[in-house]
Amino acid sequence: MIDVIFRDLSTSDGRQVGLQARTADDVEQVIDALAQPKSASGMVTHDGRELWEGKYPDHELVVVIDGELDLGALYYWDRDTPRARTLGPGGGPDFEDENVDFPPASWLPRAQIANALAEFIATGHRPTCVTWQAIPQTW
Repeated sequence: MIDVIFRDLSTSDGRQVGLQARTADDVEQVIDALAQPKSASGMVTHDGRELWEGKYPDHELVVVIDGELDLGALYYWDRDTPRARTLGPGGGPDFEDENVDFPPASWLPRAQIANALAEFIATGHRPTCVTWQAIPQTW
């Protein structure tokens, strides 16, 4: 199962919304929620992974969906995998929020993002059904 947390920017305080997905069918509900014009990127964690120091997720998957363009992008890291974001054909928006930034070449069709999230539910590891580009460390 995955937990997804994102901010609803249509509220005055940008309240956090939490969703869970257990199956590929649940993924569509998550993507629909993130595709709303006033949704920020979603922070996704897998509940089947070991916690770092017994408290914190040892990984992070960030997903953003542009509902108008029907595109999405992913960012991933874990203790064994360098930070990376999806690599697409280009043509997506230049997106940045408090969680991550996605340049135009990071975006993929919504269906590929759905497949990647379904794979993450099944494996708990970085999805292999999409191509990744490493993000250089800046610190």
